[in-house]
Amino acid sequence: MFPTAWDIQAGLASLKRDKVPGPNNLPPAVMKAGGETLARHLTTLFTKTTAHAAEPLHWKGGRLVPLWKGKAAPDLAHAYRSIFISNYSSKLYHQTVRRHLVNTWEAGIRHLQCGGRRGVGTDVAHHIVQLHQHWATVAKLPTAVLFLDLRSAFYMVLRQTITSVPSNNEAFLAAMEKLGLPLDQVLAMATSAEQEVATEGLSNHLQRVLHDMLTNTHFTTQGIADPCLTTRGTRPGDPVADILFNLCMSKLLTDFHAMMEDAGTLPWLGQANWVTDFSKAEPLPSEGYIDVTFVDDCAILVHAKDNHRC
Repeated sequence: MFPTAWDIQAGLASLKRDKVPGPNNLPPAVMKAGGETLARHLTTLFTKTTAHAAEPLHWKGGRLVPLWKGKAAPDLAHAYRSIFISNYSSKLYHQTVRRHLVNTWEAGIRHLQCGGRRGVGTDVAHHIVQLHQHWATVAKLPTAVLFLDLRSAFYMVLRQTITSVPSNNEAFLAAMEKLGLPLDQVLAMATSAEQEVATEGLSNHLQRVLHDMLTNTHFTTQGIADPCLTTRGTRPGDPVADILFNLCMSKLLTDFHAMMEDAGTLPWLGQANWVTDFSKAEPLPSEGYIDVTFVDDCAILVHAKDNHRC
């Protein structure tokens, strides 16, 4: 699981030169210019970091820049979205961990999840939706599509659900209390989250690497002198952010499918296995549903014999 110099060189080659540098003011163009020599030095540094499962504190931080959406009044907080600018050295390190998370996620996929997987992008999700609607039209069956877009999805992830390593919940409890949530509800939420392990199958050491990666994360922003500690969510722009969300989303989809199965109203028609022969297709029943997700966007496709059943 230790990164090789080739892994680092591949990461350096994928950097885009015109991106804004992180807090260390080291732009990607300079890192690309380092070439093989820089890759060897970073390999040694990343190997030690992985072995100790202890990431340097300044790698865990970054600058949060609010951007006005241009819709609501500028004096309203919800009228802004934010971008997180971090050091490219930490992004390269997280990129070496990403492939292990992808392998763990793909080994346990039981749903139609797109995004974060090689060869499974928005075109695949779009094709499934369009094909289902076309089939229902030809079969002359009522159909409905429910689109779900989770609000601030990446920030809503509870880090306690990601690994099996026990978490220190003091900062999380304090943050939730400031938001006005009752302490008993927060404790129940944290206890329930600790029982979930989204990275099942990941080695114990890599779980500790991941746990350290999500501990003591912070950001600075203009107008606030001290760094702000973050207690939940995955950092936007982080190479592992979408995979961690997909791992948590798999748990939600599993619970959703179990609920639908217990209700016994409609069968699930999806199949997570790769298709090897497009010339053969099993006939679809007259009633059923399929859900397809692209990271935090989800579409639930339903067809039935009449509108009431839909």
